[in-house]
Amino acid sequence: TLIITMIAGITGEKGHDMAIQAFKLTLEEINNDNTCKLVFIGKDYTNGSIEKIVNESNLSNDIIFMGFCENHLINEVLNETDIFLLPSQREGLPTVIIEAMRHGIPVIASDVGGIHELVQNEETGYITSPSNISELKDKLVNLIRSPQKRKLMGEKGRRLVMAKFSLDLMVDSIEQKYLELYRK
Repeated sequence: TLIITMIAGITGEKGHDMAIQAFKLTLEEINNDNTCKLVFIGKDYTNGSIEKIVNESNLSNDIIFMGFCENHLINEVLNETDIFLLPSQREGLPTVIIEAMRHGIPVIASDVGGIHELVQNEETGYITSPSNISELKDKLVNLIRSPQKRKLMGEKGRRLVMAKFSLDLMVDSIEQKYLELYRK
């Protein structure tokens, strides 16, 4: 089973509704034979409205709601994930993308906030226009149909995270900033 994962609190701005629509179109295009699942990890702040959309779309067998999860469970899911999805309407610099890339997972995300600083379009994943369900679907289909591309993008993402966002680099960067401020 190919696993597509989205880690985000279920709110109106994270794009769960768009993910559902794009996923439904994707399943129709690839003639899904139960080999593709979408996993949502995150607390529901919508009182079940997203789960209602899933049920109304007849996708309850294809979309899994895990709710809030502890880090060890998130890591287990990411270890099994093939594609990471984040079609947000608004973001800062989402650490979930860094985490997905650290796991070697190609990312499909909206071009909002600092996402373009993390995802190198067509290298470590795809950046899509916000609210463009058709584009989101096209990128999902592309990665589902190309295991080699998923692997290559995932490896490039892992290398990028290790080069720019490793713990040692982040600690050194913060330490340098503190020293710079202290000297002033």
